[in-house]
Amino acid sequence: KVQPSGPRAAEAADGEDLVYEHFSAFPLRQYGAEKFVVAAFPTFTAAVDDYFSKFEDQRATSEVEAKQQEKLSKVDKVKRDHEQRIGELQKAQEASEQKAELIILNAEEVDAAIAVIRSALAQSIDWTELKRVVKEQRKTGNPIAMMIHGFHFEENRITLLLTDSTDDAAEEDLTAPAVEVSVDISLSAMANARAFFDAKRKSA
Repeated sequence: KVQPSGPRAAEAADGEDLVYEHFSAFPLRQYGAEKFVVAAFPTFTAAVDDYFSKFEDQRATSEVEAKQQEKLSKVDKVKRDHEQRIGELQKAQEASEQKAELIILNAEEVDAAIAVIRSALAQSIDWTELKRVVKEQRKTGNPIAMMIHGFHFEENRITLLLTDSTDDAAEEDLTAPAVEVSVDISLSAMANARAFFDAKRKSA
């Protein structure tokens, strides 16, 4: 008798639900009844026919399941990407709002920093020399110079270090590190704040 065999997990009295893994003209030790359900057939031809008919059905089923899984994976990826984009947009909106609020809270100092840079440029001091002057002023403890963190010549902008140091600021705001805020030196503090609020609104 021929011995096609399938996993015991698919055990069925009539063999209809078996998932075949192997067929042989003789019983094989590695496919013993303790691990597999052994289906016996009267002829080798009958065993081969049954094996391959079920094999084709199983392969077709596996292909369908694989395609379904692939579709589900694509849907999951699209969903994850969408959620990630939403998260990034929310962070960008929060950052824009925070920067706008910090500019407003430090409007006087921001305007002073912008005025210093404008005045220096109006006197034909180039950006390289301006950086040197600001660096020297930091050493003397000049509060405006210490607030200026970086220069972006090609964009006509400077980066300021701003914090919420108002009297009604929460304790965590007072201990939080300064935030780097890039401002356009051709605009006032309030105009720069509006630009950040506009950026938040456009990204919504």
